[in-house]
This record gives sequence, structure tokens and C-alpha cells, in this order.
Amino acid sequence: MNIKSKGFTLIELLVVVAIIGILATVVLSSLSSARERARDARRLSDMKTIYTALVQYELDNGFAATVGSYGGSDGGNWDNSNIGDFMTFLVNDGYLPVPVIDPINSDDYFYRYSCNVNGLGLIYYRESDGAQVRYSQDFALGDTGGGRDQYFSCGIHVN
Repeated sequence: MNIKSKGFTLIELLVVVAIIGILATVVLSSLSSARERARDARRLSDMKTIYTALVQYELDNGFAATVGSYGGSDGGNWDNSNIGDFMTFLVNDGYLPVPVIDPINSDDYFYRYSCNVNGLGLIYYRESDGAQVRYSQDFALGDTGGGRDQYFSCGIHVN
């Protein structure tokens, strides 16, 4: 008697499922990495947007606002995007249409702003390598070695 088998054996099906599982894992891990890089690119773009608004504010007012003068302090002369309203003076005075905050905006990833006698500080945290990045005129490409921007004068914001 000649029996013709139609279909696949159990072993063949298990091998195919295992291969699909391995491929799915590889694809998902590369998508996660791509998402991190995309959020980091947005962070750098956000820093450019904030910096441009600060330059315009300083041109109009002669200084950039100190953190305590508009109510954004975290107690350490920094305004953090993950604590509450971030850089509200730029939105309230029309330099930004909406507040600019980190795409994740958590305890690990957020934006920081400060302006005092040491200069202007604008910081974000890069997700791809966890580095703290100081954004300034001299370090506008997201280098980690940047310091405070000495090109700004700091003053009291008046509502």
C-alpha cells in the first residue's frame, strides 16, 4: 500500500516557527534602537528651537530670564521639564507656540534650563548612550563636552 503524505511534519513546523521567532526578535530590537535615535534627534531639534527662542528673547529684552524670576525653579536654580511648566516665559511672551518638552519627559530623560552669573545652561539627556548633553552656541551639535553659554546676559523676567 502506497501512502502519500500531504502537509508538513511536526518537526518542520517547529523549525519554521523558531526561525520566525528569531527574525521577529532581531527586527524588534533594531526598531527599539531606531526609536531611541529618533527621540535623540528630536531632542537636538528641540534644543535648537529653544535656543533660537532664547536668542530672540534676549534680542528683544537685553537678557535671558533667570529661572526664579518666572517661577520655574526646582530649588537649585534649574527649570526641569519633568517637574511642571517648563520655560513658561517663552510661551507666555510668544516666543514659542507651545512648551517644548522631552519626548519621554521622565526622571531619566528631561530638559533643563538655567541662567545665572555663570551663564546660560541648556541640557538634555541622550537616550542612545545616557550622556548628559549641554547645548550652547559653541556646542550646537549635541556634543557632551559643552559648558554654559557665556554669550547671554541674565536678568529678571517681568510679567
